[in-house]
Amino acid sequence: MKTLILGILLVISVGNATANEAVDSVSKFITSSIENKLLEAGGRWKTTEKVDVIYPYISNVNSFYLTCDLKTSMCIEERAFIITPEEFPEFKRPRLFPLKLDYKIVSFDGDIMKAESVAKAVIMSLILNLKQNTLCLTYTQRNKDKDGTLPSPSEWCSA
Repeated sequence: MKTLILGILLVISVGNATANEAVDSVSKFITSSIENKLLEAGGRWKTTEKVDVIYPYISNVNSFYLTCDLKTSMCIEERAFIITPEEFPEFKRPRLFPLKLDYKIVSFDGDIMKAESVAKAVIMSLILNLKQNTLCLTYTQRNKDKDGTLPSPSEWCSA
């Protein structure tokens, strides 16, 4: 349901926007309720460096909501993003994509939580730092490119 709401908000925000126009997203937030064993975050993913990993793609127009349940050691990310013809010319109009991802919490020391989702082609890692109020997502490709090399991991942080 939250993915649908994010998608509707993005559609309303975008209207007839192009990639060159500013699109508002959910403001960045990170909250924790250690007593309830729940962490929440939201905002927009913004790249921090060159992106080498193509899949799963994160467009410039995106919004996400993350909930982490420390009791079950699971996180759920709900993301909505719009891919424009400027990003992929085969699309004649902007397209809205909802996405839901599950992560397993691999560590939490009270300040820093790390969660991972391991797929066939990529490892997605979330690092949430409560003291610094940061959340970053890293994609590490598992398969070598055609030239026999592994691309550098790609990183996005919440903005």
